[in-house]
Amino acid sequence: MVTEKIDQVLPDLRNTLINLSKLNSVTPPSDTRNIVSYSKELLSGIPGVEIQTIEEVSPIDNLVAHTKGHQPGKHLLLNGHLDTFEVVQPNLWRHDPFGAEIEDGKLFGVGVSDMKAGCASLIETFILLGRNPSMWSGEVTLMLVGGEEAGGKHGTQYLLETMPALRNVDACLIADVGSSRSIRFGEKGRYRFKMSAKGIPGHGAHLHKAKNAIELLIDAIVDYRERVRKLLSRCPPDIINLIKEAGPISESVAGKGETQTLLNVTSNIGVFHAGTAPNLVPGYAEVIIDSRLPIGISPDDIEETLKQLCSDRKEISFTTLMRCESLYSDPSHELLSILKSNAQKVFGLPCATTIRVGGTDGKHTRRYGINTFSCGVEGANMGAPDEYVEFSELEQCFKIHALSAFEYLKKPIGK
Repeated sequence: MVTEKIDQVLPDLRNTLINLSKLNSVTPPSDTRNIVSYSKELLSGIPGVEIQTIEEVSPIDNLVAHTKGHQPGKHLLLNGHLDTFEVVQPNLWRHDPFGAEIEDGKLFGVGVSDMKAGCASLIETFILLGRNPSMWSGEVTLMLVGGEEAGGKHGTQYLLETMPALRNVDACLIADVGSSRSIRFGEKGRYRFKMSAKGIPGHGAHLHKAKNAIELLIDAIVDYRERVRKLLSRCPPDIINLIKEAGPISESVAGKGETQTLLNVTSNIGVFHAGTAPNLVPGYAEVIIDSRLPIGISPDDIEETLKQLCSDRKEISFTTLMRCESLYSDPSHELLSILKSNAQKVFGLPCATTIRVGGTDGKHTRRYGINTFSCGVEGANMGAPDEYVEFSELEQCFKIHALSAFEYLKKPIGK
């Protein structure tokens, strides 16, 4: 019965994504007013649905919709972000980033994989539940937010802080980008910082009178990498084993080497400022480094490492820009098992459960103890020119979401 109803709404699923892809919601400024208005229109026809549009900071609109089954039961939260990356290298796009152009079964557009496809799937899952309340028990809340690409402060974080009912749920499903064959129950933490070096400026012909800030900074970066490599992880052995066991499947989707990336601190040098001329010794240099932290290593560990480094290297200083704990949910949770089982049915292939290398709004839900799991489309070229999603993959993802939501909510409390 559920499978038949899912198949019937597949055309609606495609149309929803096509229409979402036409609406500009890039971050910055994360103007989600039009895309929230469209989403609200889609949901307004559900009998008994409660819909709120909430804005802390303009123009970031957020939508919260709520509906109930035929009797009390579990409360499931569905979470997705409507904002997207900026249009990267627009001169390299062959397709209009907001033109909803279709070619060879693929829909092209900025943010279609990250994560308008996931939002379309959650919207249609919510609509399907709302139109068939006799088939499930409990409550479902749909949270569609803006500002996630900038950290989620004015989206998911704000809603959880100001709406206590959103914190009183049994589980959360996030449809953020990442193959549905590899369902994620946690994610790496983050520590982003600026590191600066102060040298002695001078002329390139008189190096004996100068001290090159670039060289000082490069040495400090190498030292930092070596120090964090030696940090001892406090990750529970069972989580390490789960990550390693998932490796063959998760790496077949996410790329060879993902397992080691999940188990170690990784650092990206994203911004470097220094120097004005090749024949002048720079007296100042700075770099912005984004470090991703495995479970068992905290932002405090990184901060203490940097303090020790700066104590040993007097010309070096640092400023913290962002910090986020590495958090994970119960890997034996019922919803995770259901998602994995349905993914295997849909794909006809073995599936895995593991940790994410990248961040989601799960960092906010897990802070409140909400068991949170992410399952979305693969997003092989997310954020790149001609970003696309295959309709076949969108449909597979939707089937997993819808089947799992009905199954998780089918039993009333105490049954």
